[in-house]
Amino acid sequence: MTNQQQKFLYFLAAALLLGALAVFVRPEAVWGFLALVVAVIILVQRPAWGIYAMAALHPFIYWQIFFGGDLNVPYVDVVALLLFVAWVIKVVVEYLRGGQPLTAKNFPGFGLFVLFFIAGALSLINAPDWLAGLKYLLRPLSFFYLMFVLLPFNLIRDLKILKNTLWILYGVGMVAALMGLWSLIFPASHELLRRALPPLFNGFNPLGSSHNVLAEVLVSIIPLGWLLFETDGPGRRQRWLFLGLILMIVINLMTFSRAGWLALALEAVMLAVFYYRRHWRKIVGVLAAVVVLLWPLWLLVGQFLSSPTVQSSNTNRWQLTEIAWQSFKAHPLIGAGAGTFIQQVAQDEWYLLDFGSPLEAHGVVQKLMAEMGILGLLTFAALLGYCFWYLWRTYRHLPPQSNWRLVILCLGMSAAGSAFFQLFNTSYFISKMWLPIGVAMAGCQLARLAHRREFK
Repeated sequence: MTNQQQKFLYFLAAALLLGALAVFVRPEAVWGFLALVVAVIILVQRPAWGIYAMAALHPFIYWQIFFGGDLNVPYVDVVALLLFVAWVIKVVVEYLRGGQPLTAKNFPGFGLFVLFFIAGALSLINAPDWLAGLKYLLRPLSFFYLMFVLLPFNLIRDLKILKNTLWILYGVGMVAALMGLWSLIFPASHELLRRALPPLFNGFNPLGSSHNVLAEVLVSIIPLGWLLFETDGPGRRQRWLFLGLILMIVINLMTFSRAGWLALALEAVMLAVFYYRRHWRKIVGVLAAVVVLLWPLWLLVGQFLSSPTVQSSNTNRWQLTEIAWQSFKAHPLIGAGAGTFIQQVAQDEWYLLDFGSPLEAHGVVQKLMAEMGILGLLTFAALLGYCFWYLWRTYRHLPPQSNWRLVILCLGMSAAGSAFFQLFNTSYFISKMWLPIGVAMAGCQLARLAHRREFK
């Protein structure tokens, strides 16, 4: 049988299968299934397109597909899952054709991820609903590593894909900054003290409604904007890059997100220590000038920190931390069960009386303490620590004159800002935190290949 005849038989079999399904299943379900198959086929041939789509969609977690009932999935997760299936198919086909099999180098930190998964599975012993806990264990606890670390690490295989990804992320940052600027020019309320917020479009915003969701996007993209500005040749585009970078920094400050300020300060310190340390006198002078020029902002900050809104937020966080601590004391080793924190808060009558509805833990440490105990906290810290050790080791081994040092530094700043932000926020297991880390590790691999001798 010729190759053309085989393809015809495969096509005929697929057509007959779809025809049979159309008899028993709704036509829209058949068309949806067919669309997914076509998407996987395209991603097998063009996996970089999947990475670009993930980069474009990664902060818009409230832009979701609803499958009826309680099942809803963010578009970024759908793209990631389709890309994962395409990647697995491509790996299997290439192996059957005599290609190189995957090795441990393709799975950075996989052993630590497995330990974290085991810690989550053990925590389900104390979960009131183990089936719901199992669902949470599969997504998001397994999802974040497999989709947002493993895929970028294995599919960002050359400098062109990395650059395109960074440009897309910069575009996402500009969209977020312009959304914040819009909210300042056309505020939803008439309060004297304005803050940058994601504006609503017909009552909906795919980014979310909190000022923190705007800040956490910007702190992960600002270092990448700096990288593009530094590496782009002089000209009009570089000037526009700089203006966009300044806008992102200003909007981040105007969110009045304390986590956003601290994360941006951490990134600035990293840049000063590792890149501008020889010019520390100029840095001190620039910082002094910034403090003087922005003194009206500091007055606003002081007024804001003493406002009832901030005081209520502080009380809320302290009560959530207290609930997490009490849960940890009850189950210190394996926790009360993965994905159960909101249920624990819902049982606290005083919290509900003060704040109305239960919320997630505002901090990854509290979240893991309450749900997975010391085992979950330590294994998660080990996995995250490995990622940053990988970044640090790559940076340290690069020659001082290598252009890759700035690349790895800025990618590391993006990853560090994203991770640091989640000490105070709730996006600890989703794309907003882990995609910057996955892209940073992919950049490290490219740097190692570019300087192979230094890493032997």
